[in-house]
Amino acid sequence: MTLAKPKDTALDTSQRTDYRGRHIRNMVVWRCKENEEKEVRGLAVLALEDPAKLTKAVDEAVTRDDQSPSGFTVDWERLSSIRGGPIAQGHVRQASDTCHVARNSEERRADLAKELKAGPVPLRDGPLVIVTGNVGPDRLDDKGVWRGLTSLVPSEDWVAPEKKRHSGTERYRGTSGSS
Repeated sequence: MTLAKPKDTALDTSQRTDYRGRHIRNMVVWRCKENEEKEVRGLAVLALEDPAKLTKAVDEAVTRDDQSPSGFTVDWERLSSIRGGPIAQGHVRQASDTCHVARNSEERRADLAKELKAGPVPLRDGPLVIVTGNVGPDRLDDKGVWRGLTSLVPSEDWVAPEKKRHSGTERYRGTSGSS
């Protein structure tokens, strides 16, 4: 799962800047094995329900380090100790493999958090959950994203992307669906 801030593609930092004084942001991707899926779902729920808490925890784990070639140091123990809220065990229900996208809104983020708390995500490789402001629904569908929220979807409701050929180009057409 790729976790990101609802309105951005990175997590704010408290004080770090680059050599030109530009504000630096953190970007974290959690990859997991099947037996770690519950913990990563918890992190996704935390990112959806309390992005400030996740942002602060990551900011505290990643610090400026002028001696490091990258300019920062990661406290891996602190980063790996970040936990989300209570999550159902993966075997509670079978995950629907149908992909759905919706407009990135507070209501849809709450829907997605509820779904992630309730049970597992599909067992497959690749990005499963993307929350962004600037990726089109066709790109999310191309990458096989299971649940995607983006400001570039016209519908407030969850839709199942359906590719259609039109004059030699692929176009996005959503059909109403539920998650």
